[in-house]
Amino acid sequence: MRTFTWQRHFRDLGEQEVLALAISSEEDTHRRRLIALHERRFGPTIPLIRREHVAGCHARRPVWLIESLGIERIRAEA
Repeated sequence: MRTFTWQRHFRDLGEQEVLALAISSEEDTHRRRLIALHERRFGPTIPLIRREHVAGCHARRPVWLIESLGIERIRAEA
């Protein structure tokens, strides 16, 4: 995993940044519910924060890569 010099620790993120991180990490249905929650609490502008911006955040393979794997490999990834 690439190390970014500007990474922040998860414990240093505010509530809005944690929610933005969840939005950027989720699949479609759950992501839409999180976006609606963010709009109610903070308005329409979601801060740009991704897993690579947070030190120690678990890197996940893209869904398109996982879907081509067998069931045992998918279980191992989960």
